[in-house]
Amino acid sequence: MTGTYYIMPDQESGAAWTFGPEQLSRTVAGHWPGSRVSGPAGEVDVHDLTVRVAGEEVALDYWPAEQFFAFRDQDPLELPFRIAYTILLELAAGSRVIWVADFDATPHPVELSQGLAHALSRSPG
Repeated sequence: MTGTYYIMPDQESGAAWTFGPEQLSRTVAGHWPGSRVSGPAGEVDVHDLTVRVAGEEVALDYWPAEQFFAFRDQDPLELPFRIAYTILLELAAGSRVIWVADFDATPHPVELSQGLAHALSRSPG
C-alpha cells in the first residue's frame, strides 16, 4: 500500500514533545554523520531530514509546531521509522508515541522502551 506515514505523540493521552529543531539537528548529526536537517522552508514550519543510513539517503520531514514526523511509503519501510525511533529514544524517551498511515488512520502505539523490533511488528503498513 502506498501513502504517507506519521509518527507523533499520543496527544489523546496528553503526550507532547518538548525538543526543538536545534536538538533535532544535533541528534541527527550525532547518529548519522553526513546527514542534513534543513528548514524551515518559507512560511511553512517544516524541517527536511536527509539521513544517510545503510548506504542510502532516507528522507523524512519533521513538523515542530504540529509535532510529527512524516515519510512516504518506501522499501524498506524500516529505515525512516528507525530514524524517527532513534531520535525519539534520545529526545522523548518517556513520551507515548503513535504511528499512523494516511490510508487507514488507525493509531498504532509505539512503545519506545520495548525496542525497535517490537515497534516495527506493530506497523500500520
